[in-house]
Amino acid sequence: MFRGARSTWREVEFRNPRLGSAELYESGWQSVRIDGGKVDFLNLRGAKLSDVLISGCIINELDLGAAGASRVRLEDCTVGSLDLTGAKLQDFDLRGTEFRKISGLDSLSGLVIDDYQGASWHPWLPRTLG
Repeated sequence: MFRGARSTWREVEFRNPRLGSAELYESGWQSVRIDGGKVDFLNLRGAKLSDVLISGCIINELDLGAAGASRVRLEDCTVGSLDLTGAKLQDFDLRGTEFRKISGLDSLSGLVIDDYQGASWHPWLPRTLG
């Protein structure tokens, strides 16, 4: 288990991490990059994220509940379960990322998705977004 709750990360790059659980809730991330690797559980609940890129990563469970995220991109990732409950998103780009389950659909404002994702999510989207 990787523990870093309430920590601050600035201009950090992780390459091919292999983590069972990363407890990073209520942390601050600015200019952080994760390139490749696999994380079973990434807990960013209540975190503040700015200018973050996660690419080519497999994340079984990603918890962004109550997080504030601005200019965040998940590129060519696979995410099993994504929790956005109560998150505040701005320019949060998920284009090209695959998901199995998403929670917190009421927090989709500020989310950028591609046409394929929009079509496959349509039955679950609130009427105002679908």
